[in-house]
Amino acid sequence: MLTKLAVRNIKRSINDYLLYVITITLILSLMFAFNSMMFSDLILNMNAHMADYKMLLILFSVIVLIVVAWLVNYMTKFMLEKRSREFGTYLILGMENKDVSKLFFYENVIFGVIALVLGCFIGSFVFQGLVIIVTAFFGKEYSLNAEFSVYAMLLTIVYYFLIEILVVFRNNRYLKKLKIHDLMNADKVNEQVQVKHVTRNVILFVLSLVAGVIACTKAPIIVVIICIIFFIYGFYIGISGILVLLVSKTKHFKYKKMYVFLFRQLASKINTMGFTMGTLAMLFTLALLSSNYAIGLSSYKAEIEKYAPFDICLTDLDAGEDFSKAREMLKKDGWVKNELVYSIYQGEHDTLRKVLKDNQVFGGYFKYDTYMKVSDYNVLRGFLGLEEISLKEKEYVIHCVASISGYYEEWLQANSQMEICHEQYKCQGIYDEDFAQNGQNGAGYVVVVPDHVAEQMKVYYSQYTCQTLKETDNNLYEELKSYVSQDAEYWSTSAEREGELDHGMGLDSMYAIFDNIMVKNGGLVSEVEAAIITVVSSIFYVALVFICVALTILAVQQLSDSTKYKYRYRVLHHMGVDDRQRAKLIWKQLLIYFGGPILIPVLISMILSLKLNHMLLTGTQIQTGNYLFFTVALVLFLLVYSIYFSVTYLCFKRNVEVE
Repeated sequence: MLTKLAVRNIKRSINDYLLYVITITLILSLMFAFNSMMFSDLILNMNAHMADYKMLLILFSVIVLIVVAWLVNYMTKFMLEKRSREFGTYLILGMENKDVSKLFFYENVIFGVIALVLGCFIGSFVFQGLVIIVTAFFGKEYSLNAEFSVYAMLLTIVYYFLIEILVVFRNNRYLKKLKIHDLMNADKVNEQVQVKHVTRNVILFVLSLVAGVIACTKAPIIVVIICIIFFIYGFYIGISGILVLLVSKTKHFKYKKMYVFLFRQLASKINTMGFTMGTLAMLFTLALLSSNYAIGLSSYKAEIEKYAPFDICLTDLDAGEDFSKAREMLKKDGWVKNELVYSIYQGEHDTLRKVLKDNQVFGGYFKYDTYMKVSDYNVLRGFLGLEEISLKEKEYVIHCVASISGYYEEWLQANSQMEICHEQYKCQGIYDEDFAQNGQNGAGYVVVVPDHVAEQMKVYYSQYTCQTLKETDNNLYEELKSYVSQDAEYWSTSAEREGELDHGMGLDSMYAIFDNIMVKNGGLVSEVEAAIITVVSSIFYVALVFICVALTILAVQQLSDSTKYKYRYRVLHHMGVDDRQRAKLIWKQLLIYFGGPILIPVLISMILSLKLNHMLLTGTQIQTGNYLFFTVALVLFLLVYSIYFSVTYLCFKRNVEVE
């Protein structure tokens, strides 16, 4: 009997909680898809380092699990409160508390099974979409793979039922304390318009503004985080009461048009909505900030490819290194198409390095400017299919990464000549094609001079570049490690060692992309690519869950209350308010509830995102506007937001429709 009653109750209340069920289904489908990534041989074998980031996927899954647990707990509590009169009726009819608890448990199990089945089914298609994205990211060919991971499904089921067990335990404690009188009258109770603790709200609001100002300063990161959290919660808890107090005192505004009705709708929830609004605002802020970072990081993929324009680049601090062992192995295994062993030379000054420092372009540069022979330069240009250059006597060329070429152009306008080997030389031009300048052919830049000029300088370090007959991979990188000395700690700390070579690492101070063994599609390049696709996809996953959870709570609250509001809108109808005016009133009411929690998150995330983006752009070679990443993140956020708002508006309007 309880099972039949549970099914009937689900059919009766499905309209109120449809968005909740859809959101849970969507989240479970994402959860299943990302769990499938962890167990997919296709994904893990696509890159040698993908398996190293399985723990990262698990970490993000745990974050999602915590947020979903909060959503399910919040919604079950909300449903219990909204259906209190119904449960009170069951008790009057003779049903025991434990049977009411079982009934609610059966309903949640049915909801959960439906969501799990649909989630795993939809998740299998979402997983195929992820496969397409990952395949395209690594430049592989996509082929349809009907892979279905039983382990991923079991893990998803375990995740969800862990949540349900915690919620059921909490519900049982609540249902055992049910009193018929409280249950039968719960839906008739409105909050008082009188705001409690006005003085406390004002103080909290002022302190929240102070915390917001501190968060915008150059305070330590832990202080900034604490201030942001306090600002969000303090603002919404404090402002809610203050606004109602101001409106209630401003009778001219309050009684204008139909604002009094709108005000009463808002005031009926004012004493409890502050903390909820703060929590939703926190989720929105995290979603916008993480989306902004993910979009910026995804654009870094194109930059990674620029770090390895040559198939193989080997670097050695020994000025006389000829890389004979590595070259012998490469020739023996049929790799070599074209190769060049050459030297990078040390200048007497750091003129061009100072140009970057003066323009606050921070990175890991050599202590002195780096030089190379024009003959070696032309050979390397030939490897890349570029035209050779010629230098006249007393001429030089600057080759730098594209993002800093403008600084050198400005510098050249004020400095027509530069001192090289105690003589004045004129710049013949600036070139900015991709040229392996993260510690290989200079760090961000290199000066090209006639051969006889470079031969007068001290050799800085030795370099080997090779173009191969076949596609390189991580296996070649691992093999080269046996032939080339590689000491990560030595390279990363050499600048701190007195009397030893300070080795530059280029402009990418945000993500240090240097290895003395650089192999296209292998090594550090491959590792960074695996990290990017894992982090970016996981962040978008978490951000989407955060947004959907917050918007679901807003939507379900309003749709569930729409039954109670139906009577109020019917009264408006009898008072002569037409359909168009009622629709406009509904739109305003929902806009306040949906718009309130996003105003502060948009402001906070915009300020912080612009700071983070500035660090990203100055610490990498990405060339784009400082505002672009946040703009894209905000557009995506508003797209999801508008979908939930539109669905809620249409359902709410239908629920309060006067027959």
